[in-house]
Amino acid sequence: MSYSTLHDIELVDLDSDEYKSPLTSLLNNVQHRRSTSESAPSLGNYNTPSVPYDVGYPFLVHFGLVLSLVVGVVFIGIGGVIFAISPLFNIPSDLVTYVPAWSPGKERNITIPLNYYVNVALGLVLSFLVMVCTEATGYVHGTTLKWGLAKEGRLEFNANLRLFSATKGIFSVNGPIVNILFLISIVLSYAASASVLFRFNIYEDGTDTLENRPSFWNTKKIVQSYSIISFLPVIILGTALTLQAVLGLIAYHKTRVPTWSSSPLDVSSALVYHGYIQRRHDRCMRSAARTDHSTDTPVQPSSRQPKPWACHKSVPRVVYLVWTTAALFLALPWTYKFIPKISGYISWDGPTWNGLAPPLAVLEGSLIVGVVQALITVSLHCSELVTTLARDEEVWRAATTAKGAQPCGNPLKVLLGSWQTCGLVLWKPVLHWIYGLSLSLEIASGLVLSTVSLALGPGIIMVALFVTYIANLRPPGPQPAAYGNVQVLVDLVDEWLMIMYWGHKSAKLRGLRLRRVCHAGTSSGLLPPVEMDAVYA
Repeated sequence: MSYSTLHDIELVDLDSDEYKSPLTSLLNNVQHRRSTSESAPSLGNYNTPSVPYDVGYPFLVHFGLVLSLVVGVVFIGIGGVIFAISPLFNIPSDLVTYVPAWSPGKERNITIPLNYYVNVALGLVLSFLVMVCTEATGYVHGTTLKWGLAKEGRLEFNANLRLFSATKGIFSVNGPIVNILFLISIVLSYAASASVLFRFNIYEDGTDTLENRPSFWNTKKIVQSYSIISFLPVIILGTALTLQAVLGLIAYHKTRVPTWSSSPLDVSSALVYHGYIQRRHDRCMRSAARTDHSTDTPVQPSSRQPKPWACHKSVPRVVYLVWTTAALFLALPWTYKFIPKISGYISWDGPTWNGLAPPLAVLEGSLIVGVVQALITVSLHCSELVTTLARDEEVWRAATTAKGAQPCGNPLKVLLGSWQTCGLVLWKPVLHWIYGLSLSLEIASGLVLSTVSLALGPGIIMVALFVTYIANLRPPGPQPAAYGNVQVLVDLVDEWLMIMYWGHKSAKLRGLRLRRVCHAGTSSGLLPPVEMDAVYA
C-alpha cells in the first residue's frame, strides 16, 4: 500500500450527519425563517449548498432614524419658538432682586415655576431620550461601518470602536470626518440636555446666595423653585440630534448592508454567503487568541478559554482609559483647592452673568461643560466594546446548550438578552445625568461645580470595575472562544443552520504514523462532547 493511501484513513461514524439520508440533510438546510432567498455564490471549499442568515429588522432601523430626526427637528422648533415669544414674558417679581439686569428682549428665556425635584427628574428623562436617539443613529453608523470594513477586507470583529474605526477615504460615509462629527454631536447632545432647564431656588431664609444653598448631604427647605429655559441649549440639542440622524441616513443609503442583525452568527454567515470570507480548514479548535495562519498542527482542547483581554488588542487600552477617567473625576471635587471656594459650591470666574442666563454666557459655559463631558462620552463608548464582545461570545457558546445557538435579527432582543450590554446602556444616561448635576450652569452665577460631583467618581469606578471584570472572564469548557471574531467563527462552523449545536463529529487517522486526529463542528442536533485527551484539527 502506498504512502498516499495511508495519508487519510477515516474512522466512519454511521450516526454522523454526513451519513444521514439526503432527505434529512435537505430538511436541515431549509429550516430557516426570513433567510435570504438569493442563489448562493460559489464558496470555494464549502460543501453547504446555502448559507442561511437573518436579514434583521430594517423597519427598526427606519424607526430609529426617523425618531432621532423628528426629535431633533422638534427641539430646534421649540428653541425657535422660545426665541420668538420670550420678550412677551415678564420675569417673576420675586426674582427681580437676584437678576436686576434682566432684559426680556436680550435674554430670550422663559421662566416657569417648577418644583426642584421635578426639574431634576426631567433632566434624567431628557438624558434617557438623548440616549435612545444616539443609540439608534449609532447602531446605523456602527452597522454600515462594519460592512464598509468588510468590503475593504478589514473587518476582524463583529464589535468595533465605531468612533475610532474608519473606512478608506477621509470624506467617505464612514470615514474620519464623519466619525469626528458623530463624536462632537454626541457630546453636544448630552451637554446641551443638561443645560436645557436652569434651576433657580429660593430657600426658607429668602435668599439664593451661594452661602445659603444646600450642601449635598444637608438640604435646606426650598420655598420656591423656578426653571429657566434658554433657547440656545434647546437649539444646540436639536441640531446635534438632527446631525446624527442625517449622517445615519446618508450612511444607510450609501452602504450595502446584507443583514441588519447584530448577531455575530448572522454577520459571519452573511460574510460567507456574499464571498467576503472563506473557511480555513483544520482550525476547529482554535480560539480568537490563536489567529496564526498555521493550519497543519492539531491542537488539544482546553478546559478554559482565553479572556477578552487576550483576544482583542483594544480591550487593555479600554480598561486603562476607563480607570484613568475614573481617577480624574475622583479628583474633580477637590479642585476647589485651585478655584475660589464658596460653601458647598465652587464657582468659576468664567462667564460673567449680567442678567438671567445671557446667551453668550450660556454658550461659553455649555462648551466648557461639553469639553469635560467628552472624556466620559469616549470612555463609555469604548466600554461598549468589551460588553459587546462578551455578548457575542454568549451567542456562540449557546451552541453547547440544549437550546443551541440561535441567530437573532432583532437588535432590541439581542440588547435585552445580554445583561452586560443592557446594564451599560442603562447606566450611560444616569452617569451623564449625574455629571449634569455636578458641573452645571446656574442662572445667576455661571459655571458651578456642586458637591454632587462626589458621586461622579464612584459612578465611573463602577463602570471601570464592571469592564475590568468582563475583560478578564475566562469562559469554561472546550468550545473555542470567538468573541465575535468573524474569521474564527467561520473556521469553527462547518454547517450553517438557523439553530446550531457544536461538539465532536468524527475522527481520522493521519500521516505515516496513523495519528488519530478528531474534528469538531456544528450540526442541527446535539453532538457528543469533545474528547479532552484527543487532538483536533
